[in-house]
Amino acid sequence: VDADTAIFDSSPSYYVNSDTVTLSVKTLQDAECGFSEGVEEESFSALDEGFESSDEGDYYLHSRDWTLTDNGLYFFDVKCELSDGTVSDDEISFVYDDTEPTTSVVDSFGAEFDFATFYSGEDLDMYLACSDEPPYGLGCDVTYYCLDTADCTPSIEYDATKSIDYDLSDVSRLALCYYSVEAVYAGVGGLEEDIQCTEIKVDSYDPELTLTSPSDGAAVYIPEVTITGSVEDADATEG
Repeated sequence: VDADTAIFDSSPSYYVNSDTVTLSVKTLQDAECGFSEGVEEESFSALDEGFESSDEGDYYLHSRDWTLTDNGLYFFDVKCELSDGTVSDDEISFVYDDTEPTTSVVDSFGAEFDFATFYSGEDLDMYLACSDEPPYGLGCDVTYYCLDTADCTPSIEYDATKSIDYDLSDVSRLALCYYSVEAVYAGVGGLEEDIQCTEIKVDSYDPELTLTSPSDGAAVYIPEVTITGSVEDADATEG
């Protein structure tokens, strides 16, 4: 935001994705300029840091390389003592975002999906939720997913207003793979999350009990008998 037209072209603005940036402002008059990070100072003399200045012919450039520490919103209060004796104010503000988005699988209540549980063949509401740090960052652009009986390459664009369409009725395992892509603004952003794959465990068939002793149809004439047999579950090891 240009608070005073004596200072113009404050940079950077909006978003950056590198931890080293060049802070710069321009003035039409020769000037001594400085800045403080994260605080608005009352006077030029209170500023913490100075710029290096150069005469570019049509304007004066005041710049300084600066290292950023954490992703987030940055604010620098800028003041310049101009050659006519006046002091002008401006600011440099932007968001540092070099973090790729993350995607979670959630139910219709927004709770994380429990992949440790065996599910029946009945339909379940399952959604993909993308988030991108830091606050005020570039945010999520698109999420891709795929479903198969083994790990797959996500290519289906996810519609965040709908649950994932899938069928558990005739499989014992279903792989869900997905990743999200960060939004792009002025050439910054577009980071991709690593592909994540997880497994939906399915128990859609009833277990089957087979008796081995006594044999089927055998007559038993003793008051106590030991029955032996086995249980098979075609699509689950438990559940």
